[in-house]
Amino acid sequence: MKEQPRGRSARSSSRHSESSHACLDGSMLIDSYKDLISHAPDGDWAKIAPLRIMSFDIECAGRKGIFPEAQIDPVIQIAAMVTRQGESKPFVRNVFTLNTCAHIVGSQVLEYKDERSLLRDWRKFVEKVDPDMMIGYNIANFDLPYLMDRAKALKIIDFPFLGKLKDVKTEVRDTHFSSKAYGNRDSKMVHMEGRLQLDLLQVMTRDYKLRSYSLNSVCAQFLGEQKEDVHHSIITELQNGTADSRRRLAVYCMKVNPSSFFTMN
Repeated sequence: MKEQPRGRSARSSSRHSESSHACLDGSMLIDSYKDLISHAPDGDWAKIAPLRIMSFDIECAGRKGIFPEAQIDPVIQIAAMVTRQGESKPFVRNVFTLNTCAHIVGSQVLEYKDERSLLRDWRKFVEKVDPDMMIGYNIANFDLPYLMDRAKALKIIDFPFLGKLKDVKTEVRDTHFSSKAYGNRDSKMVHMEGRLQLDLLQVMTRDYKLRSYSLNSVCAQFLGEQKEDVHHSIITELQNGTADSRRRLAVYCMKVNPSSFFTMN
């Protein structure tokens, strides 16, 4: 752990670093790193600042009987919760929704008339809250790749910069894992500078033997509750309905905060 010398005033700035989205950059604090005082990692000096954990989920309006395709099917809602490590309640709880949505108690509802604006503002939201960890259920193989592919289809050129470092593009790569214990698994990896991703579906399939790994089944097993019952076949119907039907969809999108699993484990 490093400490600034007493009697030395830190240089402050309301601006972010030129190379990073981080709120504080080492170059802003003191004139030279040589002036820092080093401490052994004991007691208070062993502590770190609480991590910011953002859990999120997306909903897409697919066509009847067809799994959503990013080239065609829009992202209609993105729900997010941001929690500080060690705290049980999120300090940010919102949903970005396409079209109007009725009020949800305790949550911020952000309405958009077009999908491009929704995706652009969600990227800005990620930049502003600056999470250290992003968690969700099947985000590695679905949510994050879908968002990236959808933004590409809509030609939103500034979207794939979701990491902490400016001008470093977020990329999706195919991965292959093989071991005697877990067998062969193909997956995707999202390279996002400075933000760890934790996919709780991967955790569940790796560490637990369950009859079903659907989110409803996992919630019932570990949290004693299920996600709001909205079958995927009626998602588009709810989206095309009223502000109240879209509220039902938003509650479904927000129902389970994946950070509950993170705290449990």
